[in-house]
Amino acid sequence: MFEQSSDAVLSTVVALGTFSFATSITPGPNNFMLLSSGARSGFRATVPHMLGVSSGMAGLMTLSYFGVGTLAADQPGLNRVMTWLCALYMAWLAIKLLRDRTPQRQASGASAARPMTLVQAATFQLMNPKGWAMALTAAATALAPNLGWALGITLLLGVFTIVNLPCLAVWTLWGALIRRFLEKPHMKLAFDVVMAILLLTTAAAMVWGIGPV
Repeated sequence: MFEQSSDAVLSTVVALGTFSFATSITPGPNNFMLLSSGARSGFRATVPHMLGVSSGMAGLMTLSYFGVGTLAADQPGLNRVMTWLCALYMAWLAIKLLRDRTPQRQASGASAARPMTLVQAATFQLMNPKGWAMALTAAATALAPNLGWALGITLLLGVFTIVNLPCLAVWTLWGALIRRFLEKPHMKLAFDVVMAILLLTTAAAMVWGIGPV
């Protein structure tokens, strides 16, 4: 019996680790925003944003593990509202990036460089339908072996956090490393335009039901 339990734990850890890595390292709204924040504000200033994303997703997984996520997923109207809210927020960020490029905004000292706070980033996950889908899948993986709720939730949150945070850090660090190249006005303009396009494309993909988390 103990051997069976150990095998179940190991298989759950491997499954959760693989899933967490695949969904955390691939391009998506959260990683695009971390990349932009890292480039505009630096790695250290973006740490609260990183922690907010990870803790927010951990919250979704906890809710999903105890059944709340399933109830939300069964409401098509609610899911659609969350999709539009998330897409509109990303579209607003894209527009803000381009708006802050105007001479009037730059002359006034206005800047879009302020990174999201921990609370803002965590709250954003609540309206991210792709994040809910990810949380539901991860929770189902932890529930499948019937390990008991205490061990199941511990493995779910533990494995996810250990894998997710380094993946978020990679995207933030990538942004921070290219920050020095953005001192040139034409490079900064090109970066802002590319980021705005990525955000708008991701927002459109979410509305149409495709795209990463």
